Amino acid sequence: MYNIGSGQKHAIIDVVDTLPSISGHHIAISCNPEFLRPNETKSIRCNTEKLMTLYKNRPSYSLEKILKWIYSESAAKTSSTQKTAWNNDPSQKPNHKKID
Repeated sequence: MYNIGSGQKHAIIDVVDTLPSISGHHIAISCNPEFLRPNETKSIRCNTEKLMTLYKNRPSYSLEKILKWIYSESAAKTSSTQKTAWNNDPSQKPNHKKID
């Protein structure tokens, strides 16, 4: 099993700035200083040397493309889970009324 990465660093703010254009949702982010650790790792980047020895012609994906894939997979699973819950308990289904 491998933890695969791109070898590029991305800040959390890069993800936060990219997600609204993908999801259509804007969120407010705040930081609680009580949860910040003085010895927190500031930067992590995947070493791709082993991956490159195994896969010489590996595909390259942008952060935006990866986030779009993750979001679409998550949305599909959420939708499927909701439908299953609605089938098992119709009272859980949202009641949308048609407006003329």
